Amino acid sequence: MPEAGVSDTTVSRCLNGSLCYVKTDHYKKEMENNLQQSLGRAKDKLKRG
Repeated sequence: MPEAGVSDTTVSRCLNGSLCYVKTDHYKKEMENNLQQSLGRAKDKLKRG
């Protein structure tokens, strides 16, 4: 797997364990933010039971 910056396609692991192909750092950051928000919502649901 190439280092980040070697190719314009960065591979990052998603919550479900599948691979997501991310074209740019900006898009990657956006995706990570969305992932964090999803995690937060999931945790809230668990807390509420």
